[in-house]
Amino acid sequence: MVPVGAISSLSHLEELSMVESKWKWSSNEDRNGRGAGVEDIVRLMHLKKLLVNFVDLSAFSSYVRSGHSRGLNCFLLTVDSVFLYPEEIEGVFYSRECVVNCNSGGDCNSVAFPTSNLTRLWISQLNNLSTIYMEEPTQGDNLANLKRLEIRECPKLKYVLSVGWFQTLQNLEEIIVAYCRAMEEMVVDMGDMGEANNNIPVTLPRLERLELSVLPNLKSICKRTLICSSLEEIDVFNCPMLKMLPFSINSLPSSLILISGSRRWWDSLEWDNANTKMHLQPFFSERPEFCYESEEDQDFSDCPDYGFQVEEDQERQHLQFSERPDFSFQRREEDQERQGTKRKAEHLLMDLNFPPHSLVQQLSPRNWQLWKTHE
Repeated sequence: MVPVGAISSLSHLEELSMVESKWKWSSNEDRNGRGAGVEDIVRLMHLKKLLVNFVDLSAFSSYVRSGHSRGLNCFLLTVDSVFLYPEEIEGVFYSRECVVNCNSGGDCNSVAFPTSNLTRLWISQLNNLSTIYMEEPTQGDNLANLKRLEIRECPKLKYVLSVGWFQTLQNLEEIIVAYCRAMEEMVVDMGDMGEANNNIPVTLPRLERLELSVLPNLKSICKRTLICSSLEEIDVFNCPMLKMLPFSINSLPSSLILISGSRRWWDSLEWDNANTKMHLQPFFSERPEFCYESEEDQDFSDCPDYGFQVEEDQERQHLQFSERPDFSFQRREEDQERQGTKRKAEHLLMDLNFPPHSLVQQLSPRNWQLWKTHE
């Protein structure tokens, strides 16, 4: 136990890292004087680096509302996080990350996060979450530093962000949304603003990868045209209601390398211009389509789509796990020097078969044991 006042008495403390400990921070009121709480952190006015785990969303939100994170150079704020590798913790030194992973399901219907200095946001298993940033951003509010946004298994979440917030994502590089059954639009216009605004494009100059997986009710990514000059990969998996991509013939990303999805989905897409499909067709690569309610339902042993390759040698069969490279693009840059666009897309399909997550994040406990038995 961390005694009350033990942390706050260190008035000149600049770094506090406790994510590897078993201590989970809650409000002082909830602890009834038994151990240090969120308020003890807030009193550390010279703190520049903070790595802590909060006991629940209430404690996390209490810290966020305090505004204390604005003075931090780097932070990792987790809520009920299942596991963090040492290298992931070390990598936080130059980043500002929030990881919300409530195995208990979470009981909130909305949640807010630090804005101006947040670089990575990962939300998963919030069963009652319906909104993120409900209000439009006011002056000074933005997510300009956010580089990676990942949302998984939030069954009541109907959209990710409003157009107002989406337009502040000028440094966003990757979006992953998966297993959100109620989601109908990824980006939504708040209020009845008329169709005229739909003609105003949204520019995401650094977006490199968009992945949408198992969103059975998703009808729209964004009703406005997206201009993504750095976009390299679009991965759509089990989104049968998605009938349009948010690009026009005049805004196609010149950096595009790969569009992956089922043949049925690709053939069902509607286009604003016949030439749009003609230009995008060379980048399309077919992948199998499976029907899963959640990540727990997946059986990776017979699913080549998620990086398992079954090989036979002379003595036995074994299951070899091959993880897709993390999002570095080094190999892609080498391919660009040697190959044409269509050839690049075919070559990259071999090692771009599932989202770039750590193994523990990607596999359910049941499938983790399955893989271990074949290791």
